[in-house]
Amino acid sequence: MIRQAFKLIWNQRGKHLGLFVEIFFSFMVLFLVFSFGIYNLQEYFSPLGYEYEDVWAVSFNREGMENEASLQVDVQIEEALKSYPEIREFSWSQNNIPFSSTSNTSDLERENARVMAQRFVVDDNYDETMEIELMEGRWFEEQDELVSKSPFIITQNLAEELFPEGSAVGQKLQYGETENDYHEIVGVVSDYRYRGGVMENGYGFFIRKNEGRLLSNLLIKVNEGANAAFEAKLMKNLHQIAPGYSLEIRYIDEMRSNFLLVSFIPMLILGIIGAFLIFNVALGLFGVLWQNISRRKQEIGVRRAMGSSKSEITTQFILEIMVLASISLILGIFFASQFPLLDVFGVNAGIYIVAIVFAAICIYLLVFVCALIPSSQAAELHPAIALREE
Repeated sequence: MIRQAFKLIWNQRGKHLGLFVEIFFSFMVLFLVFSFGIYNLQEYFSPLGYEYEDVWAVSFNREGMENEASLQVDVQIEEALKSYPEIREFSWSQNNIPFSSTSNTSDLERENARVMAQRFVVDDNYDETMEIELMEGRWFEEQDELVSKSPFIITQNLAEELFPEGSAVGQKLQYGETENDYHEIVGVVSDYRYRGGVMENGYGFFIRKNEGRLLSNLLIKVNEGANAAFEAKLMKNLHQIAPGYSLEIRYIDEMRSNFLLVSFIPMLILGIIGAFLIFNVALGLFGVLWQNISRRKQEIGVRRAMGSSKSEITTQFILEIMVLASISLILGIFFASQFPLLDVFGVNAGIYIVAIVFAAICIYLLVFVCALIPSSQAAELHPAIALREE
C-alpha cells in the first residue's frame, strides 16, 4: 500500500509541489523554534552559580563628588548597614550585577590560548552575599591587598577551557595590554551566569576591589520578610549619609523577571511565524484532500463496490498525504542535520537532534489530523452515489 501511495504522489508531483514546499519550510521553521526554545529552557533550568532571592541592588550616582569624600561616605554607609538586623550580608560590585544589561569583557591569555571573558570587580564579601559556590582554592582575603597584581578567581568553564590538563589554582593569566601583566589564579567558582538562564554568558573572572577603588553598586542580602517600610527607612538613612548621591534600589528578582520577559520576545516572534506557516499548511492540506476527493469519486465508488471497507478508504488517503509529508521531511532533516554537523551557533548537538524529532512529530500529527476528517468523509460516500455523480 505504501508503494502504491508513493506512485500516486509521484505521478502527480506537479500538483503536490506547492504543498511539498510548504511542509518543508514549516518543518525548518519548527526545527528552529524548537532548537531555540529547548536551548533557552535548558539554560533557564541550569544552575545560575549564585542565589538572587532577597537581594537588593543599590545604585549610586557619584557625579560631582570627589574621590576622597566618596571613599569616606562609603565607609559610613558600610557601618550603617552593619547596624540593621534586617541585613544579612552586603557587598560592593561593578555595574555588571546580575540581570543587568551592562557588560564588561576583557581578553585573557595563556601561552597560545586567548579567550574573552566577563570581568567582575567585587569585594571580599561578594561570595557570601551572592552565595557563590567555590569549587577549588579560596575567595579573596584582606591579605590580597598587599599583592602587587590582584589575584583572579575564574569560573569553572574558563578553567576547563584554559587548563584542561590540570588544576587552574596557582596558574597565571596574562591580562591587560602589557606583556608582563600576569595575575595568579587563587580560586575557581561554579559557572557564573549573571544574565540568568536565557542567554549564554560565556566565561567569567573576578577581580578584587582594592581599598582606593570606588564601585557604583551595592548588593544587599536582606532577611526574608524585609518589606517596603524597611526599604523606605534604608533609603532615608542612605540619603542622610550621602546627600550628594543619587540613589536607586532595585530588587534582583524583579530585575530577573523583566530581563526574562525581554529575552523571550525573539522566541515569541519565531513561534508566531511558525504558527502562521502551520496554519497555511493546514489550509493547503484540506484543499488538496478535498480536491482529491472530488476528482476521485469514481475511484472511491469502484473500490467500495469491490468490497473495500471505510477504514481501507480512509487509510489510503491518510497514507498518501503521510508519504508526501515524509518526502518533505527527508529533505528537511537533511538540511537540519547540517546544524549539529557544522556546529552552527556552538549549540550542543543533542539540542538539534531533539528539535528535529519534535519538529517531525509535529508535522506528522498536523498532517494526520488534517487528513483524518476529509478522508473519513470520503469513506462515507455510497458506491452508487459516487458512480452516479461521475
